[in-house]
Formats: sequence, C-alpha cells, structure tokens
Amino acid sequence: MAEWLHGDVAERELLHARLARRRGDLRTMEYHLKKADLAGADHQQLFRERALAAAQAGQLREIETTLIQWLQEADPDSAEICDAYINGLAMQGRLSDAHMFLDGWQADFPKDPEPHLRRGRIAEHELDWETAEKQYRTALSKSPIYPPALYALGRLLRERKRPEEALPFYRSCVSHDAKTAAAANVGVASCLRLMGKIAEARKLLQGVLSQTDAQRAEAYIRVRDKPAGDPAAFELGKLESDETNYQLAEKWLRQSLAANPRDLEARYALGVALQRLGRTQEAKRELEQVNRVRARLAQIDPLHDRLGSNPADVQARYQIGVTYLEHQSELVGVYWIQSALAYDPDYAPAHRALAEYYAARARESKDYAHLAEFHQNKAVSATGKLP
Repeated sequence: MAEWLHGDVAERELLHARLARRRGDLRTMEYHLKKADLAGADHQQLFRERALAAAQAGQLREIETTLIQWLQEADPDSAEICDAYINGLAMQGRLSDAHMFLDGWQADFPKDPEPHLRRGRIAEHELDWETAEKQYRTALSKSPIYPPALYALGRLLRERKRPEEALPFYRSCVSHDAKTAAAANVGVASCLRLMGKIAEARKLLQGVLSQTDAQRAEAYIRVRDKPAGDPAAFELGKLESDETNYQLAEKWLRQSLAANPRDLEARYALGVALQRLGRTQEAKRELEQVNRVRARLAQIDPLHDRLGSNPADVQARYQIGVTYLEHQSELVGVYWIQSALAYDPDYAPAHRALAEYYAARARESKDYAHLAEFHQNKAVSATGKLP
C-alpha cells in the first residue's frame, strides 16, 4: 500500500505507522511517526495515530472525549476511530459500553457489517461461540463478500472442528481479496489437512511461507486478525508430523515456537516429533512443560463456573487473566484483568498486575510507560501502601 505514495515521504511514513499500530507494534509505530514528523507531517495526524494507539491499548481516560468528538464530526477516519475505541472499551472490560456504542453504530448504519464483526469478537472473548457465529453470519448477510467476516467465520468454524463448513468461507475470502491469501490460505490448508488432503495443504503452506514477512503481515491486517506466532509454520509442522516426516516437522515447529513460545499445541507436537526421532530427553522436557501449563490452565474452568453465577466476581476475573497472561496469551490475559476493573475500578491486584505488565514494555512506547505509572498509582492508592 505504501508504494502507492511514491513522492510524499511524510504520507508514506504515516501509513507505515498506521500499519504498525494496527499490528500492536508501538515501537515501530513511533519510529515511523518520528520519520513522518521530520518529513513535515501534519502534527494533528501524528497526534491522531498516537491517540488511536492509546485507545486500542485501553488507555481511554485522557482521550475518550476526543474520540467521541471526532466521531460526532463525521471524521473521514471514523472507521479507524471506531475500531480503536471499541478495542479500548473491550480491553477495559467495559462490554456494556461497547455494546451501547455498537447499538448506535447499527442504528446509524444498518447495512454496515462491521458492528456485527465486533460483537462476534467480543463474544469469542467471552467464550460464547454460538453468539459469535450468529454475529459473523449476520455480518455476511449484510455484506456477503466482506473479507474480515468471511475470514472470522471460517476461523471460528475451523477452531470448532468443522473444517468442511469453514473451507468455503476461507476460499471466498481469498477470491474477493487476493491480498488476504497469506492469512486465509493458512486456514484453507488447516481445513484440508483435517480433511486428509495433505498434498494440497502442503503446497498452500509452502506458498505462504515463501512470502515476505511484510506480505504476510498485510494479509492479516486485511482480515483484521492478529495471530500469535507463525500459524503457517505451525500448520506445516503439524502436517509433516502427521505424515511421519519428523525432521521436517521439527524444523517448522521450532520456527513456530520461536515466534510464540506459549503455543502449547506447537510444543506438544514438537515433543511428539522428538519422541519419534528417538530424542527422548528433549521430548520429555517439552511434554512435561506442556503438562505443567495444561494443569495450570485447567484451574480456569471452575473460575468460569463462578462467573456464570456471579459475573461481578472480580477475583475470578483477575485469576483467569493472570493465568492466561503467564501461560498462554498476553492479549486474553490483559482483557480478563481489565474486565475485573470494569466491576471494581479500585481492585488493587488487577492494577498491580497491569502495572507490572506495562512496565516490562515501557521501552516500546511512552503509552505503555504512562499505563504502567497509572496502574502503579492506582494500586498504591487502593492498598494504602506500596504493592
């Protein structure tokens, strides 16, 4: 996309910054914003990108009024603003506010599929698969060729072990937007692997892995997904393991784990491959780590049961969040910890956990440094002493 802006360095750098922000790569975003500033970019545009980055990270307290004002003015960037604002509301666990905002969006733009895509993602965070599927299908009833909704429904169906149903949605995504192929074809290949069509799946995955990191990143941006790790490497590793090509499997599974060390499926598959290769001690270490984490994650189930009878159980929300944060997904973990604060804004353990999380990332962006300071101060005021 940036290649279209041949002569305008400032605009090109702003576009690179926006792409980095969408990926959540705030360090790269700041790098390109500084280059845009040196090239003479409008300071309001620079402020906007930083404000949207803060919003999508859940830092709404200083900019929420500004976001609402921009939306009321029918800003040409309204889609970007809505996207960041709803992300921020969800990150803070303010789901009722997010749904109210989406209600207004639907009322103003009844043919727009985007509010339903957003509701589907919120439902997935809440592990409400039935509602998520319904919302994605509603989005497609309003725009049958909307690539993010095609991809989202395909992904959900595949994850729910319904590959035959998922496959046409993934393929339709590619046919309507060829630049989504590096993302959607991973889903196509996963479905084909589950359906026993190994040669076709392998060819697709090899094609994806031959593309540049930039091409693959753009594909996931176009389908509005932010996968952890390297899905193509994992799928090819799993395929080769299933086909008893264990040395090839090890190569791809290690690449997948290098991108996301918390991927339990990849680690388990690597352990199995190492066992088959006769490297029993290495396999034992990998499989023991998987068992330890699975045992820890199993403790989440009764916490979800507690929330079923009492959604305001902030301790359960906090414990779910910390478990995900430490063992599986930072994004999901932060979401659940923030959701505790939606019910009790002064819950000190949640502020303490978020302060530590953002402090560890403070070098990436001043927004993270501000978030760390904010949550540290809230933890201190809530407990009356240093956490």
